[in-house]
Amino acid sequence: MKNNDIELKTGIDIVYIPRITKILNSKEKDLFLKRCFANDEIEEFFRRKRRGAEFLAGRFALKESLLKILDDRRGVRLSEISCLSRGGRPVLKFRGKTMSAFKNYNLAISISHDNEYAIAVVFARRKR
Repeated sequence: MKNNDIELKTGIDIVYIPRITKILNSKEKDLFLKRCFANDEIEEFFRRKRRGAEFLAGRFALKESLLKILDDRRGVRLSEISCLSRGGRPVLKFRGKTMSAFKNYNLAISISHDNEYAIAVVFARRKR
């Protein structure tokens, strides 16, 4: 969609939470955490007493949604995208080369969970 020559992009992704639980209970856990999550997200996961897989599934869905808005994904690493909650709302932080991929966007994000699914949506508009 274009309005006044400013393109609005949308990314959406859904994750089956039991799939994340299965990974977390496998020998792939450490590699999955290292490749897909920032250190602060991993620390938050380990601090949680319950619903850790739900937390990670939501963040994973968000990161996949973010990738969908990019024309060029080269150099983007999921571990350089961090999303923690502040006052119940998700807040993004970008690091490293990934920061430059998103620096020209204003982003609106949302994460939701229901039963066995986590979903995330991203709306992005290029900065003028």
